Amino acid sequence: DGGEALLDRMSIVAFVPNSHGSLVKPTDLYDPQESGLIDLVDDSMLPASELRHTGVLQSLRAMGMKTKLSSVGIIESARKIEYEAKNLSIQEDLVEDKVHAVRKRATALLNFLDDENNIMKFL
Repeated sequence: DGGEALLDRMSIVAFVPNSHGSLVKPTDLYDPQESGLIDLVDDSMLPASELRHTGVLQSLRAMGMKTKLSSVGIIESARKIEYEAKNLSIQEDLVEDKVHAVRKRATALLNFLDDENNIMKFL
């Protein structure tokens, strides 16, 4: 069907703004409505806030927006946490909100990995 072919083609085009304003492919994004994902991924991995309503999210899901964290997503999330923590460590003026946000994501990721049901999916 022509609609599915169009969705397939759109899924590999970087046209969706993420929460940082960069244009990314729908397949690079995570669904902000999925329980727990918002705590595990960086804001850059979520659609812009103005796109976070039902109609748009349905379309993004149809174009491949992720609804679950894959093993690649876990590693990507861990790398972003590491990158942010390194950047914070070299700043002279630490912003407590940013430190708290990085710690919160790191803790959420560790808790996710500590859950035997989650980790077994990747073994």
